[in-house]
Amino acid sequence: MAEEGWVKLHRCLLEKPIWTNSTPEQKAILITILLDVNRKEKEWEWRGERFKASPGQTITSLEKLAHKAGVSIQNVRTALKRFEKLEFLTNESTKTGRLITVINWGVYQAKSDDPNIAPNKDLTDSQQTPNKDLTPNKKDKKDKKDKNIFSPDGIEYRLSNYLFQHMKRNNPTCKEPDFQKWCKQMDYILRIDKRDSTEVKTIIEFCQKDSFWKTNILSVSKLREKYDQLNVKRLESRKDKPSSSSPATNVFEKTFEDDI
Repeated sequence: MAEEGWVKLHRCLLEKPIWTNSTPEQKAILITILLDVNRKEKEWEWRGERFKASPGQTITSLEKLAHKAGVSIQNVRTALKRFEKLEFLTNESTKTGRLITVINWGVYQAKSDDPNIAPNKDLTDSQQTPNKDLTPNKKDKKDKKDKNIFSPDGIEYRLSNYLFQHMKRNNPTCKEPDFQKWCKQMDYILRIDKRDSTEVKTIIEFCQKDSFWKTNILSVSKLREKYDQLNVKRLESRKDKPSSSSPATNVFEKTFEDDI
């Protein structure tokens, strides 16, 4: 049975290549996935084993997605491959089905209070409040501004969330961090330490795949502290691998532009 409620759908989606360059079938699949993933954590038992899916994840199948979206199974296969390349989602086969994870779900579906659903009593009380209370003082404005310096569309926020999503793959129960604090540290990495964003992304991938570092790099501040050491280890690991025949391309900026 599908979850009740609603999901956020940002208008910026209309301007992103994941939408503008998609076929009608792929658009239907994209919306179906957004509606299908879990809003909150779920647990279940299958053949004596317990399984868990985090918010932004769903266990499904090609057949189920095709049926819900009203498209063919081949349409679903093609769409999932494209969405993976754009780093919109990850797609893994598990014992209980196909695990789909929407990478930026935590950013774009963060909980917030909706003033439109406040009870009538609150509306009445607010109307009786003196006018001076309707105008916040300068300190309140400054405090509110300081709490939201970094936008979800900014490179600092996206890199921070990129680290968090990799951490969630390793440990689905890890708690969501204070992204503003993480972004501040990421800003130091990019602006003060003058690190290249593509390199930062690569180091995040390296440390979260390494059996030792993925248990030690659990915040952006720790990433910054161990950055040089991680980069040395990353470069050493590359020496043991055969070199690619084609030159490396900077796909990071493209995927971040395409990301919703």
